[in-house]
Amino acid sequence: MEALCPQPDTIQTFGPEIRPNGTTWIYFLNINNQEAIKIGHSTKPMGERAKQHANGLLGEIPVELLVEVRGKVADEGYLHKYFRHLARPGKKEVFQPGEELIDYIRWLRDQHYVSMPTLTKEQRDAKPIRDAAEWLPNPDRRKPFPKEILPGFLGAFGLGEPVTTPDDFYTNEAIISAAREVMGKIDLDPASHPVANRVVQATSFFTVTDNGLTKRWSGRVWLNPPFSQWSEWVPKVLSEWGSGRIPEMCVLAATRTLSAQYFAPLLCGCNAMCITNGRIKFWGGRAGDSPDDGHAIFYFGSKPELFSHAFRSIGSPFYAVKP
Repeated sequence: MEALCPQPDTIQTFGPEIRPNGTTWIYFLNINNQEAIKIGHSTKPMGERAKQHANGLLGEIPVELLVEVRGKVADEGYLHKYFRHLARPGKKEVFQPGEELIDYIRWLRDQHYVSMPTLTKEQRDAKPIRDAAEWLPNPDRRKPFPKEILPGFLGAFGLGEPVTTPDDFYTNEAIISAAREVMGKIDLDPASHPVANRVVQATSFFTVTDNGLTKRWSGRVWLNPPFSQWSEWVPKVLSEWGSGRIPEMCVLAATRTLSAQYFAPLLCGCNAMCITNGRIKFWGGRAGDSPDDGHAIFYFGSKPELFSHAFRSIGSPFYAVKP
């Protein structure tokens, strides 16, 4: 299940500052084993710009890509201006690795629309371009280094990996595809993770840090919450569904949960459900090969027939009988 970084509701179009023959990437490089950070832009394929720097532009200096994000040439200029107090004398694109800059890079690496060094070309090319206002630095976009971790344990600059929890089991792509077939797209995943959203592809999502239980939901919703917190999520699901802001919603739950007393209102409130045929595997770093339970998907919306058609290859759909 996707463990509970707020994501924007709009996607920026390719404006006139985007080079016509390719997307502009704003990149952050680790220079000479954490001696400095270079902020630049490029339209070259993944890794090519880093190779250029390593093979000539910066001499024989070790270079490591930290993160890159789709943007405009002007975004690079904004970054240079924002971090100008850390700029190296005479090096307009090279900066001291100050805490503010590193905290921002650490935050940026948690966003699902950025490209990390480990991604394939296909994964990198699939990354969307977001409005610069949604990712350029500000005082709230910082992820401080965890003080309880010894220096050096989290790699270069202590950037580490995105936050995970014991509930980080990500939904099988077959279920997500069926949900998307019913709803057309997924506007919001209130209980997710940047890695999980590579499959869910929700326009917006909340992570464990954001806590979707405290947020307002809207649009077409996919929900796979922490199964250990279902007693808290049932009232939230029903409250948000009753708000009128959600036209459709699909909710995943383990079959063992269906008989729980606190779960009964959700059973009564849905318009259709599907019990999966067998135990469908999850994915992610905490998922194993053998799930210990079956699962059901609940549908809230006006298209129960389409839900039944989309999910019949996954399990047995049922319509809800309303009084």
